[in-house]
Amino acid sequence: MIQRNMYRDDILGRNIRDVFGVSDMIDAKNDFEIIENKTALADIRIGQNIIKVRDIGESLGRMNQESFSTTSDVLWESETMPREDEEVVVINRSYYPGWKAFLSSKEIPIYPVNINFEHKRVFPGDIGPFAGEIGTLMFWSRPNNLFKMTLEKMKPALAESGYVGYIDINCIVNGKGIYPLEFTARFGYPTIQIQLEGISAPAGEWLLKLAQGENFELKTKRGFQVGVRVMVPMYFSKDRDKEAIEMYRDLPILFKKPNNLEGVHIEDIKLEEGVWRIAGVSGCLLVITGSGSTVEEARKQVYSRIENIMVQNMFYRTDIGAKWSLDSDKLTTWGYLY
Repeated sequence: MIQRNMYRDDILGRNIRDVFGVSDMIDAKNDFEIIENKTALADIRIGQNIIKVRDIGESLGRMNQESFSTTSDVLWESETMPREDEEVVVINRSYYPGWKAFLSSKEIPIYPVNINFEHKRVFPGDIGPFAGEIGTLMFWSRPNNLFKMTLEKMKPALAESGYVGYIDINCIVNGKGIYPLEFTARFGYPTIQIQLEGISAPAGEWLLKLAQGENFELKTKRGFQVGVRVMVPMYFSKDRDKEAIEMYRDLPILFKKPNNLEGVHIEDIKLEEGVWRIAGVSGCLLVITGSGSTVEEARKQVYSRIENIMVQNMFYRTDIGAKWSLDSDKLTTWGYLY
């Protein structure tokens, strides 16, 4: 909500006001009045027409042109352009580090919400047995309807109980509603490794502040994060097949570029004389993470990092986040991401 005279059409233009998602304006010239802007864009939309621009000045000029379509045009400053057949998901409102919110002159917390999409089945194409979590796509955003209809309702009870810490809720959603499955009142695995890919602040700092119940700003990246679990067939054996376990235990985990371990998070491995080796019986070796301003950029980074790894008979899903274009359309249509 803004003062009406801050975004007059003759100052920045109606297109810019709509693109910024300004849905309500205050007119305080005479009597106090709230004016609804019915042409403001939704928080998340699909853009088909990609227009390359150099900087913010050219962007403002483009948005003021009569030919500019606020519903389909996307101004693109990145050097890497999407393919001609690709559409772009535009997140109109986001959480920006440094923003503060005040209510009746009192500062109130702003917190980014983590929205993540777990992939449960072991093999690409959603086939094979269920796993706890084989890979995940996620992003950070301001509180949206999905959050408001679920976890936000728990806030009074959590505050009354004195709860301090991380909490999430697993859900299945469709056009008819949200169906909660379970709460997780702890950091999830490999969720936390993937979340760390998107958190800019040092983990030790924000963990201490979280434990002490401080009101602090969690600095997160814009865009998307993808995490992929790297496993070996011992995962299917556990303690039932000792022969398979012995076959993989102590095998080395090698890297083509050993000095490039960005986005590599360990699970059941050990370090012996400078060599990473398989340990335990889980068959879960590594979680590899990547991030990017688009889902495809994040996917490209995470799978390029996996290509650096060499383990006998290692396997992983190659389609983590691949259905985002379809899923985001559905979630936007159903109103959960606003």
